[in-house]
Amino acid sequence: MFGKRPAGVPGGREDTLVDESLGVGDAAGYDSAEDDSLYRADADSVVDDGAGGAVFTVPGLGRRSAAGHQRMLSAVLALALLGLVAVVYWTISGTDRAAQQVAATVSR
Repeated sequence: MFGKRPAGVPGGREDTLVDESLGVGDAAGYDSAEDDSLYRADADSVVDDGAGGAVFTVPGLGRRSAAGHQRMLSAVLALALLGLVAVVYWTISGTDRAAQQVAATVSR
């Protein structure tokens, strides 16, 4: 049932028909970005710090080396995880108090 192919259906990748008039894979139909400065580092935004690491600017984080940015983002992640743990604890303790009140009213 599944092994048979109807007549006229391509059998594999080598039998696949490609319509060249569509221009598939041709990048000529796409325009490049008007302002590619957003994607390219300026000469003054990346500076060698002399210790083998480049200092560069990341919007919102400032001007640091890659290791400095990694330390900053690790600290932010740690604080976010602590905040998440605190919110989960607060939510669970609040629902536990509500469950105790419901249990007290039902048992009467």
